[in-house]
Formats: sequence, C-alpha cells, structure tokens
Amino acid sequence: MFDFVDELVQKYEPEQKSVSEAMSRLGITTGLDTSTDQYGDQQSLNSIYDNITWAYRSIGFIASNLARVPWIYKKGDEEVEIQYDVFQDPNPMQTRYDFLVESLSRLLLQGEMFWELYRAGSLDNKVIALFPDWRSEEVNVIPAKNKYDIEGYKRLINGKEYYYPATEVFYLKYFNPYSPLRGMGPLRPARHAASTELNSIFYNKQFFKQGARPAGIITTEQRLTEVEQKRLEEYMKKKYQSVDQMHELMVLWGGLKFNPLNTMSMTDMQFKDLRLMNREEIIAAFGLSLEVLGLGEKTYQNVQFYRRLAWTETLMPLMEKFLAMFNKGLIEELYQTEGLIATADYNNIEALREERSKKVTDYDKGFKAGAITPNEMREDVFGKDPLPDPAMDATYIPIPGSASTGTDTEPKVFKKIGQKKLTYDERSKIWHLVVKRWEQYEPPMHTMMQKFFADVIKDVKKKIPLVITKGADPGVFFDIEYWKKRLAEDGGPIIFATMKEVADGIMEAEGLVFDPVHPHVRQLLGQRINNYSTFVSKTTEEHIKKLLDQTLQQTADMSIADQTRAIQKVFDKYEVEAKASRAELIARTETMAAANAGTQTALVQGRFLRKMWITSRDDRVRDSHQIDGQVVNVDEAFTLADGSQVGFPQDFNERCIIISTMEPKN
Repeated sequence: MFDFVDELVQKYEPEQKSVSEAMSRLGITTGLDTSTDQYGDQQSLNSIYDNITWAYRSIGFIASNLARVPWIYKKGDEEVEIQYDVFQDPNPMQTRYDFLVESLSRLLLQGEMFWELYRAGSLDNKVIALFPDWRSEEVNVIPAKNKYDIEGYKRLINGKEYYYPATEVFYLKYFNPYSPLRGMGPLRPARHAASTELNSIFYNKQFFKQGARPAGIITTEQRLTEVEQKRLEEYMKKKYQSVDQMHELMVLWGGLKFNPLNTMSMTDMQFKDLRLMNREEIIAAFGLSLEVLGLGEKTYQNVQFYRRLAWTETLMPLMEKFLAMFNKGLIEELYQTEGLIATADYNNIEALREERSKKVTDYDKGFKAGAITPNEMREDVFGKDPLPDPAMDATYIPIPGSASTGTDTEPKVFKKIGQKKLTYDERSKIWHLVVKRWEQYEPPMHTMMQKFFADVIKDVKKKIPLVITKGADPGVFFDIEYWKKRLAEDGGPIIFATMKEVADGIMEAEGLVFDPVHPHVRQLLGQRINNYSTFVSKTTEEHIKKLLDQTLQQTADMSIADQTRAIQKVFDKYEVEAKASRAELIARTETMAAANAGTQTALVQGRFLRKMWITSRDDRVRDSHQIDGQVVNVDEAFTLADGSQVGFPQDFNERCIIISTMEPKN
C-alpha cells in the first residue's frame, strides 16, 4: 500500500548499540528525576512491564478496552461520515486496534506517547500514515524560546540522531512535576512497590534454583589445596544444588562438615503478604482494582461494580483526555475539516449497560415528572442525535392532584354543568375532576403502544439479512400501510371506548342517553384514528430508515455476521427508547384527544349551546393554549393564541379540556 515499507521495517530492527550509551553521548534525557533509585529511569520502568504480571495486566486491560471503543465524528450537532479514516489503516504493520493498543500502552508505561505523522508520497501533503513506536528513552523534547511550547523532537535511531519539527509529531503526556514538557506514567509512583516485587521475584527464582534452601558452609580441620577446594565446590553444586536434588542424603568424607546458615524462612519474611501488598499497590497506581483483573472477592456484584467503576473513574477519563488533545491538535489536519471533533461511543460497553439501565430508569422518572424530553434522554443516555419528531422534544406534563376531589363532591359538580354559570374556582375543580377521570383511559393505550414498538422492532430485525446479503431496498424494513392498519385496528377500539365513556358520563348527568352510532361520532372517531395511525406510522418509518442508513454506513467494513449484530443492537436500543418514552407520549396525546372528542360529541348530541376551553392554569400551559375561559358555540372552533383554530384540545401532551357552559361567547 505504501512505498516506504523498507524504511519502516528498518526502524523496527534491533539496535546495534546500547541505547543508554548512545543517549548519554548525545545528551538526551527522559525528563524524569532518576536520582532516587534504579527504577526511576524509563528503561527500568520497561523492565517492570516486562517482568511483573500485574503491571503488564493493568496496562493491557486499559489499552485493549479503550482500543475497542468506536469514535463518532461530529461537526456541530451533525454526525459526519469520514470518507477515508486513517485509523482504519494507520500503517502497513498495524490495524486500528493494534495501533491504539500500542499507543495507549506507551502512554501508560512511559507517561507520554508520540505519533510520527507520515506524509511522504502525498501530493497534497496530507498525513497518510501514523507510527506509534517512539520510546521515551530515545526522544529528546526540544523546548521553544518560551520554554513551554515545543519546537521539535530529537530521536535516536540505531545510534543516529534525527530531528522532527513539532508539526510532524502528535505528542500526548501525563502531568510531570519535574518537567513541563515531559510526562510521568502511573508506574513511576509505584516504582518502590515494583522494586520490592522484582527483588521478590528474583529471590523466589533463586530459592528454587538452589534447592529451596539457603547456602551453607563446609568446614574441615585439614588444609585443602586450591584445586581440591574448587573440585569440592563443583561436586557439591552438581550433586545437591537444584530442585531435583532436594532432600538428597549428603555424604561427606575426610572430616568435612556441612553447617547450614541460620537465615530467615520465606514464612518468617511474610513473603506472600509482601507480594500481595506489592500487587495491590501496582494495580492501584493504574486506577484499577483486584476484582477488575479477576482477583479479589469475585462475586458477581463485586465484579460488576468494580468494572463499572474502572470505566467511569479510569478508562473514560483517559479517553476524554486522549480525544481532547486529539481534537485540539490533530483532527483538523488529518481530515481537512474545520470544526470537526471526535467523541467516544460507549453504547456497546457491557460494563456500562447496568448503569445505563439505571439512567434510563432515572430519566423515566424525570420524564414522568415533566422535567426532561425523550430527545434529552437519547443524547445523554444513548449518545444519539435527537429525532425530528415534535413528540420527542415535548415534556410529559404530569396532572397535578387536587385535595378537593372525592366521591361526595363529584356528582354535585358534574350534575347539569351546562345549565349554570361557573365561578373560577368551580372551573378549576371541574378540570381536576375531569382529568382525574380521564387518567384511567391512558394505561390501555400505553400498553398497546409498547407492544406495537416491540413487534415493529422484532419484524425489522428479522428482515436485516435481506438488506445486508441481498441488497434489498431499506424500504422493506417497514411496510407503512401494514403498520398503519395495525395501529388503527389495535388503537381504534381504545380511542372509541374512551370517547364513548366520556360522552356517556356527560349525557347521563343531563338525564340523556348517548348514541354511539351518530354520524358526528363516526366522523370524529374516523378523524382521530386516521390522524393518530398516520402520524405514528410515518414518524416510526422515518426513525427506522434514518437509523438503518446510519448504521449501514458505519458498519460497511464489517463482516456480514458482525454487521447484522451491530444493526440488531441499534434497534434494540431504539425499542427501549420507544417503549420508555415515545409510547407514553402517544398514549397521553391520544387519550386526552379522544376524551375531548367524546365531550364534543356529547355536547352536539345533547344540543348544548356553547362550550368553554379550560386549562390547568399552571406555568406549563403551552403559549398557543393560553385561552382559558374562551367560550364559543358548540359547533364552532376555538381560536388559539397563535391564530389557528381547533374544535377541541388535541395536541401533544394535551391537558386542556372543554365543558358546556351557559356563559356568553367571548
């Protein structure tokens, strides 16, 4: 793919000279204070990673998990599709995953990370490859005149020094109190525990290598020549010093005596406890816990809690730091797009799903309290763009309770309400009683809508292979006419029942009987069913097509099996959202609209003269509905505050009602 493979391979050849000697000759330093002990310099930190399991495991856990997190590119609020993403093929030797694992591992190990930006062979001087293989001990960061900016970098390769201007290197580091330009990794403060651990490992190795016993002294009253001493020493090592010769019977001659040294045992040194302490300190330096790495108290609850904690307190902040610097110093140059940013998509992280479920539950409570909208939940919980559906930007408006409601007062208020003028307080009382009655009609509609969304997604997921393997048009995913009919058949009876029960109550209070087959009833019922089924099916189709198009583009490079699973997960999340919020909004809207339609038909059949619009009289009444107390003839429309006209309240999250009145038109 690239014409510089030979040059790249040469970079990866083993150095022919000592790195430390060459660095010393060139005056290159790591920027760390290494005077305290031998484990402060970078080469020794590398040896810790090379020899200590817990350092290797901690770095691997963080780097490998973050490397799997996909990035979403945005400009403003819109997602942007990247035509050529350099991270999908960063260099001839690495995939995106391997590249990010190495980059993050170097950052954690060294406290700093360098990407060499390769432009050779690009006519427009674009970056066409990235190399993350720079080691801290071979790099000297050259400060600018102000001592805080970076002028460039000197790098030692095979004993030769190379200069790179700052524009050719992407540099990310941790804070280092000894240097404003160099980084300090998590292993540095854990170096004392690491030093003890390395010594423990070495002792353990020697313990078994030498027969699991400390050395002793052989004595004799005779004088031995140098040759005899050497021969005796070699014989003793060969015969008795190894794990295989443990507990062998020792035979001595010529007055020789073996006197073992009186040294501490491994138990006396609390060897096990010491190593456990070292392990915990090293793991803690990386912001992890024993349970995350499969140790400690491995109960399900413990593991779930600490994995989630590792993500929220360690992995996600590191990714935020990583992407913040990437967005600041590199993204526009890589993609030649001003204002472009990258964000992490954590939606498929298993450890965060329980927390997301809790978030959904918390948001659902907030939604029902009228504090947030479904689109706000999409953005915060699921990281998705808002949907262009007015219902998704509307807050669910709760019905306030009333201390004055009760069975004793209810008949008195409703009896012959159209035959007298109502005071302001009486109208308020009626509003509370009416809405309280109407609340009972909402749950059946809510349950029906939840089942509708579950069946839609089930059908969509079943058809995914048709689009992926056979290239079928995305339109096959949603048969709008079928689902419109389904909505009408399932929701129509609920709408009609709501209309009838409300109308029956009003007519009964007047001593009349409601006629459910009256032409006016049929007309209003048909309008309500058609409006609701058309709107819900159309907006659902738009949501599904948009989700499908976006996901097909994002998963185009995946295998068929992986692409199918990815799309199924997207629609699983959509189902959760729809059932948690959209179903409730639709149920509220259609229930209140049907109830008001029932009132309208009763007023027409009962030959009432006029009707009055009553609001909840709180700060959540929408601006267009601020017409509380407006009176019109029963067969006329109300004029809303925005100039539009409507026969009865039937908007999203409707809470306004109508009643009959003897008051004059106003």
